[in-house]
Amino acid sequence: LDKFNNSEKSFSNVKKTFREKLKRTEDQFFLKNNGTYTSKQISEAFDYLISNLFSLIARESKFNYENLVICAVGGYGRKEMAPFSDIDLIIVPENEKKGIEIIIKKLLYQLWDMGLKVGYSVRDIYSIKKINNEDLTTQTALLDARKIIGGERLFCNVKKILKSNLSKEKNKIFIDLKNRERIKKLNKNEDKSYLLEPNIKESLGGLRDLNTIFWIFKTINKTSNLEILYKKNVISDLEKNKLRKSLDFILTLRIYMHYLSKRANDKLTFDLQYSIANIMKYRAKDNNLKVERLMRHYFLNVRNIRNLMEYITQVAFLYAEKKEYSKQKIFTKGAVIEENCIKIINKKLFLNNAENFINIFLDVDEKNLQIHPETYRFLYHELSKVKIQIFQKKKILEKFKK
Repeated sequence: LDKFNNSEKSFSNVKKTFREKLKRTEDQFFLKNNGTYTSKQISEAFDYLISNLFSLIARESKFNYENLVICAVGGYGRKEMAPFSDIDLIIVPENEKKGIEIIIKKLLYQLWDMGLKVGYSVRDIYSIKKINNEDLTTQTALLDARKIIGGERLFCNVKKILKSNLSKEKNKIFIDLKNRERIKKLNKNEDKSYLLEPNIKESLGGLRDLNTIFWIFKTINKTSNLEILYKKNVISDLEKNKLRKSLDFILTLRIYMHYLSKRANDKLTFDLQYSIANIMKYRAKDNNLKVERLMRHYFLNVRNIRNLMEYITQVAFLYAEKKEYSKQKIFTKGAVIEENCIKIINKKLFLNNAENFINIFLDVDEKNLQIHPETYRFLYHELSKVKIQIFQKKKILEKFKK
Protein backbone atom coordinates (compact mmCIF):
# COMPACT_ATOMS: atom_id res chain seq x y z
CA LEU A 1 0.00 0.00 0.00
CA ASP A 2 2.86 2.43 0.84
CA LYS A 3 4.44 1.68 -2.54
CA PHE A 4 1.12 2.46 -4.27
CA ASN A 5 0.72 5.74 -2.36
CA ASN A 6 4.28 6.82 -3.25
CA SER A 7 3.57 6.00 -6.87
CA GLU A 8 0.34 8.03 -6.85
CA LYS A 9 2.22 10.92 -5.28
CA SER A 10 4.76 10.82 -8.10
CA PHE A 11 2.03 10.74 -10.76
CA SER A 12 0.22 13.63 -9.11
CA ASN A 13 3.45 15.66 -8.92
CA VAL A 14 4.06 15.19 -12.64
CA LYS A 15 0.50 16.27 -13.45
CA LYS A 16 0.73 19.26 -11.12
CA THR A 17 3.98 20.44 -12.73
CA PHE A 18 2.43 19.94 -16.17
CA ARG A 19 -0.56 22.14 -15.29
CA GLU A 20 1.77 24.81 -13.87
CA LYS A 21 3.72 24.83 -17.14
CA LEU A 22 0.51 25.30 -19.12
CA LYS A 23 -0.64 28.12 -16.82
CA ARG A 24 2.68 29.99 -17.17
CA THR A 25 2.52 29.56 -20.94
CA GLU A 26 -1.02 30.97 -21.03
CA ASP A 27 -0.08 34.00 -18.90
CA GLN A 28 2.94 34.77 -21.10
CA PHE A 29 0.89 34.39 -24.28
CA PHE A 30 -1.69 37.00 -23.26
CA LEU A 31 1.19 39.42 -22.66
CA LYS A 32 3.22 38.74 -25.82
CA ASN A 33 0.81 37.41 -28.54
CA ASN A 34 3.51 35.01 -29.79
CA GLY A 35 1.77 32.06 -31.48
CA THR A 36 4.79 30.09 -32.72
CA TYR A 37 6.61 30.28 -29.38
CA THR A 38 3.47 29.44 -27.38
CA SER A 39 2.63 26.43 -29.58
CA LYS A 40 6.14 25.14 -28.96
CA GLN A 41 5.81 25.66 -25.18
CA ILE A 42 2.46 23.84 -25.08
CA SER A 43 3.94 20.94 -27.08
CA GLU A 44 6.96 20.72 -24.77
CA ALA A 45 4.69 20.71 -21.71
CA PHE A 46 2.97 17.63 -23.16
CA ASP A 47 6.39 16.11 -23.87
CA TYR A 48 7.17 16.55 -20.17
CA LEU A 49 3.89 14.96 -19.14
CA ILE A 50 4.06 11.92 -21.44
CA SER A 51 7.77 11.18 -20.94
CA ASN A 52 7.53 11.40 -17.15
CA LEU A 53 4.30 9.42 -16.86
CA PHE A 54 5.77 6.73 -19.10
CA SER A 55 9.02 6.65 -17.10
CA LEU A 56 7.07 6.13 -13.86
CA ILE A 57 4.97 3.36 -15.41
CA ALA A 58 8.05 1.66 -16.86
CA ARG A 59 9.86 1.84 -13.52
CA GLU A 60 6.87 0.41 -11.65
CA SER A 61 6.50 -2.43 -14.14
CA LYS A 62 10.26 -3.04 -14.43
CA PHE A 63 9.93 -2.45 -18.17
CA ASN A 64 12.93 -1.51 -20.30
CA TYR A 65 11.58 1.32 -22.45
CA GLU A 66 14.42 0.88 -24.95
CA ASN A 67 12.05 -1.75 -26.41
CA LEU A 68 9.50 0.86 -27.41
CA VAL A 69 9.40 4.40 -28.81
CA ILE A 70 6.60 6.96 -28.48
CA CYS A 71 6.43 9.57 -31.26
CA ALA A 72 4.41 12.76 -31.51
CA VAL A 73 2.77 13.24 -34.92
CA GLY A 74 0.48 15.80 -36.55
CA GLY A 75 0.43 19.28 -35.05
CA TYR A 76 1.96 17.86 -31.88
CA GLY A 77 4.87 16.44 -33.91
CA ARG A 78 5.40 19.86 -35.55
CA LYS A 79 5.19 21.55 -32.11
CA GLU A 80 2.19 23.57 -33.30
CA MET A 81 -0.27 22.64 -30.55
CA ALA A 82 -3.10 24.90 -29.42
CA PRO A 83 -4.36 24.63 -25.81
CA PHE A 84 -7.15 22.12 -26.56
CA SER A 85 -5.55 20.26 -29.46
CA ASP A 86 -5.71 16.46 -29.58
CA ILE A 87 -2.56 14.55 -28.61
CA ASP A 88 -1.60 12.50 -31.68
CA LEU A 89 0.82 9.63 -31.05
CA ILE A 90 2.37 6.73 -32.93
CA ILE A 91 3.74 4.05 -30.61
CA VAL A 92 6.32 1.67 -32.08
CA PRO A 93 7.10 -1.46 -30.03
CA GLU A 94 10.07 -3.63 -30.95
CA ASN A 95 8.00 -6.81 -30.61
CA GLU A 96 4.49 -7.94 -29.72
CA LYS A 97 5.02 -9.03 -26.12
CA LYS A 98 1.91 -8.74 -23.90
CA GLY A 99 3.83 -6.68 -21.39
CA ILE A 100 4.17 -3.86 -23.91
CA GLU A 101 0.41 -3.75 -24.51
CA ILE A 102 -0.20 -3.38 -20.76
CA ILE A 103 2.37 -0.56 -20.51
CA ILE A 104 0.72 1.33 -23.37
CA LYS A 105 -2.74 0.99 -21.82
CA LYS A 106 -1.48 2.27 -18.47
CA LEU A 107 -0.11 5.39 -20.15
CA LEU A 108 -3.32 6.01 -22.09
CA TYR A 109 -5.45 5.58 -18.96
CA GLN A 110 -3.38 8.23 -17.16
CA LEU A 111 -3.91 10.68 -20.05
CA TRP A 112 -7.62 9.90 -20.40
CA ASP A 113 -8.12 10.35 -16.64
CA MET A 114 -6.86 13.91 -17.09
CA GLY A 115 -9.62 14.54 -19.64
CA LEU A 116 -7.14 14.72 -22.56
CA LYS A 117 -8.09 13.67 -26.09
CA VAL A 118 -5.56 11.17 -27.39
CA GLY A 119 -5.40 9.89 -30.94
CA TYR A 120 -2.94 7.01 -31.25
CA SER A 121 -1.90 4.03 -33.31
CA VAL A 122 0.45 1.17 -32.43
CA ARG A 123 2.65 0.02 -35.34
CA ASP A 124 5.67 -2.23 -35.34
CA ILE A 125 8.62 -1.71 -37.71
CA TYR A 126 7.23 -4.21 -40.23
CA SER A 127 3.86 -2.43 -40.53
CA ILE A 128 5.59 0.95 -41.01
CA LYS A 129 7.57 -0.55 -43.90
CA LYS A 130 4.29 -1.72 -45.45
CA ILE A 131 2.63 1.72 -45.43
CA ASN A 132 1.71 2.49 -49.04
CA ASN A 133 0.72 5.64 -50.89
CA GLU A 134 -3.00 4.90 -50.54
CA ASP A 135 -2.72 5.27 -46.76
CA LEU A 136 -2.33 9.03 -47.09
CA THR A 137 -3.36 9.88 -43.51
CA THR A 138 -0.67 7.70 -41.93
CA GLN A 139 1.95 8.68 -44.50
CA THR A 140 1.30 12.37 -43.82
CA ALA A 141 1.34 11.83 -40.05
CA LEU A 142 4.72 10.10 -40.22
CA LEU A 143 6.26 13.10 -42.02
CA ASP A 144 5.95 14.98 -38.72
CA ALA A 145 7.02 12.11 -36.45
CA ARG A 146 9.13 13.29 -33.52
CA LYS A 147 10.47 11.16 -30.66
CA ILE A 148 9.12 11.91 -27.17
CA ILE A 149 10.62 8.99 -25.26
CA GLY A 150 11.88 5.48 -25.92
CA GLY A 151 14.78 3.59 -27.43
CA GLU A 152 17.08 5.70 -29.60
CA ARG A 153 18.19 2.71 -31.68
CA LEU A 154 14.56 1.82 -32.40
CA PHE A 155 13.75 5.42 -33.33
CA CYS A 156 16.76 5.52 -35.69
CA ASN A 157 15.32 2.47 -37.44
CA VAL A 158 11.97 4.25 -37.78
CA LYS A 159 13.71 7.33 -39.27
CA LYS A 160 15.60 5.15 -41.78
CA ILE A 161 12.32 3.62 -42.96
CA LEU A 162 10.70 7.06 -43.26
CA LYS A 163 13.69 8.32 -45.24
CA SER A 164 13.50 5.34 -47.62
CA ASN A 165 9.82 6.16 -48.19
CA LEU A 166 10.81 9.57 -49.60
CA SER A 167 12.02 8.29 -52.97
CA LYS A 168 11.55 10.50 -56.02
CA GLU A 169 8.73 8.35 -57.42
CA LYS A 170 6.92 8.15 -54.07
CA ASN A 171 7.31 11.92 -53.64
CA LYS A 172 5.53 12.49 -56.94
CA ILE A 173 2.66 10.18 -55.94
CA PHE A 174 2.41 11.73 -52.48
CA ILE A 175 2.29 15.31 -53.82
CA ASP A 176 -0.29 14.30 -56.43
CA LEU A 177 -2.47 12.66 -53.78
CA LYS A 178 -2.20 15.66 -51.44
CA ASN A 179 -3.18 17.97 -54.28
CA ARG A 180 -6.15 15.79 -55.23
CA GLU A 181 -7.21 15.65 -51.58
CA ARG A 182 -7.11 19.45 -51.40
CA ILE A 183 -9.01 19.95 -54.67
CA LYS A 184 -11.66 17.44 -53.60
CA LYS A 185 -12.13 19.26 -50.32
CA LEU A 186 -12.39 22.63 -52.07
CA ASN A 187 -14.91 21.31 -54.59
CA LYS A 188 -16.99 19.88 -51.77
CA ASN A 189 -16.89 22.89 -49.46
CA GLU A 190 -16.35 25.62 -52.11
CA ASP A 191 -13.91 28.43 -51.45
CA LYS A 192 -14.66 29.64 -47.93
CA SER A 193 -11.46 31.64 -47.38
CA TYR A 194 -13.23 34.98 -47.31
CA LEU A 195 -16.30 34.13 -45.26
CA LEU A 196 -17.13 36.64 -42.55
CA GLU A 197 -16.62 33.86 -39.97
CA PRO A 198 -13.87 31.71 -41.57
CA ASN A 199 -12.49 28.37 -40.45
CA ILE A 200 -8.83 29.33 -40.05
CA LYS A 201 -7.63 25.73 -40.23
CA GLU A 202 -9.48 24.17 -43.17
CA SER A 203 -10.27 27.16 -45.42
CA LEU A 204 -8.12 27.79 -48.48
CA GLY A 205 -5.16 29.88 -47.31
CA GLY A 206 -5.51 28.58 -43.74
CA LEU A 207 -3.37 26.46 -41.45
CA ARG A 208 -3.90 23.25 -43.45
CA ASP A 209 -2.47 24.88 -46.59
CA LEU A 210 0.54 26.03 -44.58
CA ASN A 211 0.99 22.47 -43.32
CA THR A 212 0.84 21.18 -46.90
CA ILE A 213 3.55 23.63 -47.98
CA PHE A 214 5.84 22.31 -45.24
CA TRP A 215 4.98 18.68 -46.10
CA ILE A 216 6.01 19.32 -49.70
CA PHE A 217 9.30 20.83 -48.50
CA LYS A 218 9.91 17.73 -46.37
CA THR A 219 9.23 15.27 -49.20
CA ILE A 220 11.32 17.06 -51.84
CA ASN A 221 13.97 18.99 -49.87
CA LYS A 222 14.12 16.65 -46.84
CA THR A 223 13.59 19.59 -44.46
CA SER A 224 10.97 22.19 -43.58
CA ASN A 225 13.46 24.47 -41.79
CA LEU A 226 12.98 27.87 -43.46
CA GLU A 227 16.54 29.04 -42.85
CA ILE A 228 17.99 25.93 -44.51
CA LEU A 229 15.54 26.22 -47.42
CA TYR A 230 16.54 29.86 -47.89
CA LYS A 231 20.28 29.04 -47.85
CA LYS A 232 19.65 26.32 -50.47
CA ASN A 233 17.80 28.89 -52.66
CA VAL A 234 14.59 26.87 -52.46
CA ILE A 235 12.74 29.96 -51.22
CA SER A 236 13.54 33.65 -51.34
CA ASP A 237 14.09 35.90 -48.32
CA LEU A 238 10.67 37.45 -48.95
CA GLU A 239 8.97 34.04 -49.06
CA LYS A 240 10.81 32.91 -45.93
CA ASN A 241 9.54 35.95 -44.03
CA LYS A 242 6.00 35.59 -45.39
CA LEU A 243 5.82 31.93 -44.37
CA ARG A 244 7.20 32.64 -40.92
CA LYS A 245 4.90 35.62 -40.27
CA SER A 246 1.80 33.95 -41.68
CA LEU A 247 2.36 30.82 -39.58
CA ASP A 248 2.89 32.88 -36.44
CA PHE A 249 -0.22 34.99 -37.09
CA ILE A 250 -2.50 32.01 -37.81
CA LEU A 251 -1.19 30.14 -34.75
CA THR A 252 -1.69 33.24 -32.60
CA LEU A 253 -5.31 33.56 -33.72
CA ARG A 254 -5.93 29.86 -33.16
CA ILE A 255 -4.48 29.87 -29.64
CA TYR A 256 -6.64 32.87 -28.68
CA MET A 257 -9.69 31.09 -30.12
CA HIS A 258 -8.99 28.02 -27.96
CA TYR A 259 -8.34 29.99 -24.77
CA LEU A 260 -11.37 32.26 -25.17
CA SER A 261 -13.70 29.41 -26.21
CA LYS A 262 -12.27 27.08 -23.51
CA ARG A 263 -12.38 24.29 -26.10
CA ALA A 264 -10.93 23.29 -29.49
CA ASN A 265 -12.35 25.82 -31.95
CA ASP A 266 -11.18 26.82 -35.45
CA LYS A 267 -14.10 29.05 -36.46
CA LEU A 268 -13.30 32.75 -36.13
CA THR A 269 -16.76 33.97 -35.09
CA PHE A 270 -17.79 37.63 -34.75
CA ASP A 271 -17.59 37.60 -30.95
CA LEU A 272 -14.08 36.12 -31.07
CA GLN A 273 -12.99 38.66 -33.69
CA TYR A 274 -14.08 41.48 -31.40
CA SER A 275 -12.40 39.99 -28.30
CA ILE A 276 -9.13 39.19 -30.08
CA ALA A 277 -8.94 42.64 -31.72
CA ASN A 278 -9.21 44.19 -28.24
CA ILE A 279 -6.70 41.86 -26.59
CA MET A 280 -4.16 42.29 -29.43
CA LYS A 281 -4.59 46.08 -29.10
CA TYR A 282 -5.66 46.80 -32.68
CA ARG A 283 -6.61 50.46 -33.04
CA ALA A 284 -9.32 52.06 -35.13
CA LYS A 285 -7.74 54.03 -37.99
CA ASP A 286 -8.93 55.86 -41.13
CA ASN A 287 -12.59 55.05 -40.41
CA ASN A 288 -11.74 51.35 -39.99
CA LEU A 289 -12.84 49.69 -36.77
CA LYS A 290 -10.21 47.69 -34.88
CA VAL A 291 -12.01 44.43 -35.66
CA GLU A 292 -11.95 45.38 -39.36
CA ARG A 293 -8.21 45.94 -39.17
CA LEU A 294 -7.74 42.52 -37.53
CA MET A 295 -9.71 40.82 -40.31
CA ARG A 296 -7.87 42.79 -43.00
CA HIS A 297 -4.62 41.47 -41.48
CA TYR A 298 -6.07 37.95 -41.53
CA PHE A 299 -7.21 38.13 -45.18
CA LEU A 300 -3.82 39.51 -46.28
CA ASN A 301 -2.19 36.45 -44.72
CA VAL A 302 -4.75 34.19 -46.41
CA ARG A 303 -3.81 35.72 -49.76
CA ASN A 304 -0.09 35.23 -49.07
CA ILE A 305 -0.60 31.58 -48.11
CA ARG A 306 -2.81 30.89 -51.14
CA ASN A 307 -0.23 32.37 -53.53
CA LEU A 308 2.63 30.45 -51.93
CA MET A 309 0.61 27.23 -51.93
CA GLU A 310 -0.15 27.61 -55.63
CA TYR A 311 3.48 28.29 -56.52
CA ILE A 312 5.06 25.61 -54.33
CA THR A 313 2.62 22.87 -55.44
CA GLN A 314 3.30 23.60 -59.11
CA VAL A 315 7.07 23.63 -58.58
CA ALA A 316 6.83 20.32 -56.72
CA PHE A 317 5.05 18.68 -59.67
CA LEU A 318 7.58 20.00 -62.18
CA TYR A 319 10.50 19.06 -59.93
CA ALA A 320 9.29 15.47 -59.74
CA GLU A 321 9.64 14.91 -63.48
CA LYS A 322 11.94 17.17 -65.54
CA LYS A 323 12.38 16.90 -69.30
CA GLU A 324 14.70 18.52 -71.81
CA TYR A 325 14.03 22.06 -72.98
CA SER A 326 12.14 22.57 -76.24
CA LYS A 327 14.11 24.02 -79.16
CA GLN A 328 11.22 26.27 -80.23
CA LYS A 329 12.14 29.89 -80.90
CA ILE A 330 10.55 32.45 -78.59
CA PHE A 331 10.59 36.24 -78.21
CA THR A 332 11.81 36.27 -74.61
CA LYS A 333 15.59 36.43 -74.26
CA GLY A 334 17.07 34.23 -71.55
CA ALA A 335 14.04 31.93 -71.50
CA VAL A 336 13.22 28.44 -72.80
CA ILE A 337 10.17 26.17 -73.01
CA GLU A 338 10.02 23.39 -70.40
CA GLU A 339 7.01 21.13 -69.83
CA ASN A 340 4.73 23.47 -71.83
CA CYS A 341 5.88 26.33 -69.58
CA ILE A 342 8.07 29.30 -70.42
CA LYS A 343 10.97 29.38 -67.98
CA ILE A 344 13.71 32.00 -67.47
CA ILE A 345 17.08 30.25 -67.21
CA ASN A 346 19.34 33.29 -67.77
CA LYS A 347 18.08 36.03 -65.45
CA LYS A 348 20.84 38.49 -66.35
CA LEU A 349 20.06 38.26 -70.07
CA PHE A 350 16.35 38.63 -69.37
CA LEU A 351 16.84 41.76 -67.24
CA ASN A 352 19.10 43.42 -69.82
CA ASN A 353 16.01 44.43 -71.79
CA ALA A 354 12.75 45.64 -70.22
CA GLU A 355 10.92 44.46 -73.37
CA ASN A 356 11.22 40.95 -72.01
CA PHE A 357 8.59 41.75 -69.38
CA ILE A 358 6.18 42.14 -72.34
CA ASN A 359 7.75 39.50 -74.58
CA ILE A 360 7.13 36.74 -72.08
CA PHE A 361 3.37 37.35 -72.20
CA LEU A 362 3.46 37.48 -76.01
CA ASP A 363 5.09 34.02 -75.95
CA VAL A 364 2.47 32.77 -73.51
CA ASP A 365 -0.32 33.97 -75.81
CA GLU A 366 1.12 33.01 -79.20
CA LYS A 367 2.39 29.55 -78.26
CA ASN A 368 -0.36 28.71 -75.77
CA LEU A 369 2.12 28.29 -72.89
CA GLN A 370 1.98 28.79 -69.16
CA ILE A 371 4.49 30.73 -67.07
CA HIS A 372 6.69 28.37 -65.07
CA PRO A 373 6.02 28.88 -61.34
CA GLU A 374 9.69 29.68 -60.66
CA THR A 375 9.54 32.32 -63.40
CA TYR A 376 6.29 33.68 -62.02
CA ARG A 377 7.99 34.14 -58.67
CA PHE A 378 10.97 35.84 -60.36
CA LEU A 379 8.68 38.25 -62.27
CA TYR A 380 6.77 39.03 -59.08
CA HIS A 381 9.98 40.02 -57.31
CA GLU A 382 11.61 41.92 -60.19
CA LEU A 383 8.66 43.81 -61.61
CA SER A 384 8.41 46.03 -58.53
CA LYS A 385 11.98 47.25 -59.23
CA VAL A 386 11.27 48.30 -62.81
CA LYS A 387 10.41 51.98 -63.34
CA ILE A 388 6.99 52.45 -64.94
CA GLN A 389 8.43 54.96 -67.47
CA ILE A 390 10.26 52.12 -69.23
CA PHE A 391 6.95 50.65 -70.38
CA GLN A 392 5.92 53.97 -71.94
CA LYS A 393 8.58 53.77 -74.65
CA LYS A 394 7.19 53.64 -78.18
CA LYS A 395 8.87 50.30 -78.99
CA ILE A 396 7.28 48.64 -76.00
CA LEU A 397 3.86 50.29 -76.49
CA GLU A 398 3.80 48.90 -80.04
CA LYS A 399 3.93 45.37 -78.63
CA PHE A 400 0.55 45.88 -76.96
CA LYS A 401 -1.01 46.19 -80.42
CA LYS A 402 0.00 42.67 -81.37
